[in-house]
Amino acid sequence: MSNQPEYPQQPPAGWGPKGGNGYPPVGYQPTPMPYQPVPVRPKRVYTKTQGLFALLCLALGYLFVKLVLAVGGGVGITLFVFIFGAVSLGWCMAQKRAVRWHGYLSIILLLGLSTAFLWFDMPEWMALLHTAFLAVAMLCWLYAVFRDRAAENSLLFIDILKAAVVLPFAAFGNVFPAIGGLFQNKKKNKTGLLILLGIALAIPITLFAGSLLISADEAFREMMKGVTEFLENWPEELFIFIFQCGIGLPCAMVMFSVLYSNAEGKGEKLMPTASVREVANTARFCPQAVAASALTPVLLVYILFFIAQFSYFFGQKPDAFSSADYARSGFFELCAVAALNMCLIICLNLLVKRKEGKNLLIKGYTLALCLFTLLMIAIALRKMALYIGLFGLTPLRVYTSWFMALLALVFVVIALKQFIARLKETAVVCAVFVVMVSLLTLGNVDGLIARYNVTQYQNTQLKEVDINMMYRLSDSAVEYVIPLLNDTNPDVVRQAADFLYSRGEQIKEKGDIRRFNLSTEKARDLIEQNREKIETSMSYNRETGVYWDYS
Repeated sequence: MSNQPEYPQQPPAGWGPKGGNGYPPVGYQPTPMPYQPVPVRPKRVYTKTQGLFALLCLALGYLFVKLVLAVGGGVGITLFVFIFGAVSLGWCMAQKRAVRWHGYLSIILLLGLSTAFLWFDMPEWMALLHTAFLAVAMLCWLYAVFRDRAAENSLLFIDILKAAVVLPFAAFGNVFPAIGGLFQNKKKNKTGLLILLGIALAIPITLFAGSLLISADEAFREMMKGVTEFLENWPEELFIFIFQCGIGLPCAMVMFSVLYSNAEGKGEKLMPTASVREVANTARFCPQAVAASALTPVLLVYILFFIAQFSYFFGQKPDAFSSADYARSGFFELCAVAALNMCLIICLNLLVKRKEGKNLLIKGYTLALCLFTLLMIAIALRKMALYIGLFGLTPLRVYTSWFMALLALVFVVIALKQFIARLKETAVVCAVFVVMVSLLTLGNVDGLIARYNVTQYQNTQLKEVDINMMYRLSDSAVEYVIPLLNDTNPDVVRQAADFLYSRGEQIKEKGDIRRFNLSTEKARDLIEQNREKIETSMSYNRETGVYWDYS
């Protein structure tokens, strides 16, 4: 008799019978599991068009360094924006993406804004900000052309974030495999290698023939002057070229990532709209009663502030020095309060729970914060106007006034949203920002400052004109300082001549064609036309190397 226990013909649902030794029952047939192979990620295949645009992006990266980063202003930036705009339109056509009429209108306006570098000379910081604005605007334009769904007001800010931050790095390293796709055909690779060999053989022959022709003809020697200078200093020039290529390479990778990611729809894949909406809905956790009790004391403090300011706003103007101090301190207080109110409005609309209906409490507090902020801006602008009337314009006063006006328009749009539910407030705010930036960059701010101060001085509205401040302005101010050479006050004439001579020496150093702009060229011509008057009126005697004695 076998010692193995007997098992029933139908095995139980376990692994062996209860109390058994753990072996499978007699006749048990295991159910075969279907074979599931490990999924293999398909190799990404790049088209010939994508490879060609990847090569083009390498050239764009180098041009970005040469025309934008290396000069910091001038017609070089305008030229690069036009080139990148043309490449972007070519990419849209290559991907068979139709650009509607408003898309063409937007790119035309964008290119028009880039001409500010051609018309006017700008301070370096403003040129940097304007370049950043043009870059973000171009990225948003590409995103708007390639996305499939219609614009949604509540997610417009997220779309801008995708276009300007996510997509430039979504396919950061794809430029190299895209270029590699051009050389997959072995026959074509052999032809390409033969072409490169022919070019390598042509270099020494060309250099030898060119050197003979340079020695033989003066006109040809002058034409090839740049080439000869490069050959004479080739180690240094080669190092600069390699360094600029190294800087331009990541720029090229970003540019191709922008083009490729938009065409592939990576923005929606990386940040799905449904997920963003879900996060936004779950973020509203604060009860309305808590929000109301927290904001009411803040509004009461604002009311007390307006009561304290009422007598100043409609009363007697203070003396010059107290007005200056009051205006100067008022702006920074405004910035803090406006920033606080903007944060409160954002938290009120994003974190507070919504109820079914009109949510009058949220709208009411939002409207109150907007109105109080607009009143504060009005008071600050009033103080700034008094300050400008007493002491004239400076860059800081113009930019702070511009910023206050921008804040006022933003809060007006937010206030209107409380009455017009269908108003796309984010889109309107973006449009307002574009208009205000256009006024700032195309308004020739430095020329405006110089013209206003000189005109007010000549009309006796200002007691004196601050020539020292003119040194902080760009070359756009030169044409408005020239009339001061004929002023009746010798001190003003001397200071104006000193400024114009100093600026003329600086303009001489701006020989790079990439920094060309019409304001600088006009300033150069005016200084040359009045050079005799400038040199005879300035404080410094060029012949003796000492200052003139006017005592």
